[in-house]
Amino acid sequence: MRRLPLYAERAIGELQAARGYTVTEFEKQFRAINAVSCKPGCSNCCHYPLLITVGEAIILYRFLAQKGRLTGVMRKKLQDHADLTSLLDPAVWMRSNISCPLLDTSNKCQGYEARPLACRLLVSADDPEACHPHAFNPAGMANTADVFKAVVAFETKLLGTHGMSSIRMPIGRAVLIADRVLTGAIQLNGIERALYKEYTGA
Repeated sequence: MRRLPLYAERAIGELQAARGYTVTEFEKQFRAINAVSCKPGCSNCCHYPLLITVGEAIILYRFLAQKGRLTGVMRKKLQDHADLTSLLDPAVWMRSNISCPLLDTSNKCQGYEARPLACRLLVSADDPEACHPHAFNPAGMANTADVFKAVVAFETKLLGTHGMSSIRMPIGRAVLIADRVLTGAIQLNGIERALYKEYTGA
């Protein structure tokens, strides 16, 4: 797996640091006034629509590779997820109950330690069943809209400053794009063109 140009590695490092700080502070505030009901094996929220940038996907891809989890089975799950969710309306995605490709047979996340920010901020103090996509009730969930919006704005500016795409795409597609970037199949400035070709066949 190759290293990216210095400017890109710097952007990834800054993104990783910002995610860590944001989540630590957010969880500290939420847990101070709530009893979090999330626990290992509870995976209802892992069926929600999830769009991430190639920046987050690179962090996730490297973790999976380091842990030896980028197996043939995992790659197929990523591709199947990408095929299912390409251009899929988020409301239809939610109702379709499509599981994240990182979930294993025990409903545990194979990329948990490097999971995207949206996953890290999604915590609940309610009955876990209320988080099911078909019974979605956000009343007990942490209100993360403002925090997430601020980090997305930071990420968009950061990646743009370093000439990297900030397009958000389904997690399966994003990790596959990260694979192509880190193996040299496409360049950082060719991501949007590669997506255009995949979606249009042009």
